[in-house]
Amino acid sequence: MCGIVGMAGALTYADKDVFRTMMILSTLRGEDSAGVAAIPRKGGEPNIVKSVGTSFDLFAMSAYDRIVASNSQALIGHTRKKTIGDISKYTAHPFYYQHLAGVHNGTLRNWKDLNGTTLATDSMTLYQAMAADGVRETIEETEGAYALVWYNEEENTVNFLRNKERPLYYAFNKDFTKIYWASEPMYIFRAVGVSNLADISAKDADIAVYCSSVEEDVWFSIRINAEYNSKSVITYVKQEPLIGGIRKPAKARPFHTPTSTQQARLRSPFEWEGDANNPELNDEVPLLGTPPATTSTAAGSTTTAASGQPSPATTSVSPATPAPRPTLTLVPSTKSGGSEQSVVAEPTIVGYNGTLYNIYDFDKTDGCCSFCQRDIEWEGARAGMIGKWLSEEAYLCTPCFRQAE
Repeated sequence: MCGIVGMAGALTYADKDVFRTMMILSTLRGEDSAGVAAIPRKGGEPNIVKSVGTSFDLFAMSAYDRIVASNSQALIGHTRKKTIGDISKYTAHPFYYQHLAGVHNGTLRNWKDLNGTTLATDSMTLYQAMAADGVRETIEETEGAYALVWYNEEENTVNFLRNKERPLYYAFNKDFTKIYWASEPMYIFRAVGVSNLADISAKDADIAVYCSSVEEDVWFSIRINAEYNSKSVITYVKQEPLIGGIRKPAKARPFHTPTSTQQARLRSPFEWEGDANNPELNDEVPLLGTPPATTSTAAGSTTTAASGQPSPATTSVSPATPAPRPTLTLVPSTKSGGSEQSVVAEPTIVGYNGTLYNIYDFDKTDGCCSFCQRDIEWEGARAGMIGKWLSEEAYLCTPCFRQAE
């Protein structure tokens, strides 16, 4: 859980106190790090200050007072509660990649698949992918919880987007020259001096009214008019549907090294290679077990495959020539025209519902748990890491299955 706060519009020097109050209240949602991005009044590169610790550690930095008190059109704040990645200034929000500077509240499930490059945290990877591949393309591939606020330097816009798994609220002042946003609505009202929501109509001060939740799965974008005496300080630029996780990432999944001794034992030798033999890189069917041991014998001798079953006769192979990868077939191949081929029998898995599944069924699942997106290899599935098949194209790993029981 993290906290997002901010404001934009005809900001004055007094608004720095309102923003400070919102940042203090947001500390309740995260005490690991804090940061703010100040967007210059005429647009351009944002000024960003980040600190490890609470908002008070951020306030102690001289750079904080300098950028918050400057002539800004928007202030985007964040307090972090660590979920993925370590605690440091590097992993603190906001993040700035190319032309996007933004913050994120939530945890993503398939963040390692975005943009083909994995950074230290899911939030960093998300914003890097959004800047490189486009916002819509990235979000439609993103699975998990998110509430996002970001600044687009090229378009000079402030953008909002959330799904049903994370909250985000916004409010305007009376003359609609300022917009406020926060993960919880009371952060806004407390910051502008409203202790009781019933008092809003009775106050004649410059307070936040018309508070509402950011609509789910709707990309909301505004532009701030640099001329503060204009009647339209805040201009609506975009309000269109944008739903996450509706399609698989277009890029190939990066090759992941096993993280435990158990996983290492379940990997076959070919899966450790990062070249053409790596099935995750060339879309080949993963190898079952190890290559068959071929011995130099007279014509008519046999070779034992990894499964322990006899294979057709093979000719002698020079020690300098690597053994060929065996062909995976459901039925043994027959020899024709004097050609010879090693065959590996196709094992199956008995699913939770009693149905038999083989490696071709396993390929339909993309090798991931349908809930936590954990990578599971075929050899691991055979060794008992599968918990329950939901259908021919979906299954739960053992930890997720046990949690669901």
